[in-house]
Amino acid sequence: MLAQMTQGQSPTAIQRHMYAPTVLSQLEDQAILVQAAKKQNVNVDRSEVTAEIDKQVEAEMQANGVAGEVGELRTEHEAQIRAGVESQREEIRSSLITQKLKDKLHKNVTLSTPGLKPRTSRSTRGIS
Repeated sequence: MLAQMTQGQSPTAIQRHMYAPTVLSQLEDQAILVQAAKKQNVNVDRSEVTAEIDKQVEAEMQANGVAGEVGELRTEHEAQIRAGVESQREEIRSSLITQKLKDKLHKNVTLSTPGLKPRTSRSTRGIS
């Protein structure tokens, strides 16, 4: 998360100090959402995580201009990118679980306010 906040650059000591509460809060929120998802029987299977990893690897290859390469060079670059993304497998799984939970909750929520009528435009009073 800190790498995302510093746009992939190594954070300075000041940045680490500034972002630490935010990162900690996000980790706490993520853990709470994962626990709530477990209570709601929301899960993702290995194939869903693998599909998301494949999607992220392909996006990273596109972003780095590697997607157009062929042969051994492409294979090497893809392996490097895949290793980086695979190292985040647990975070990806947690993210997918929390997204499924949010989707499930949103599906069960209907926003409406009975008794209210749509606002009609009032005619403006002329100044005489």
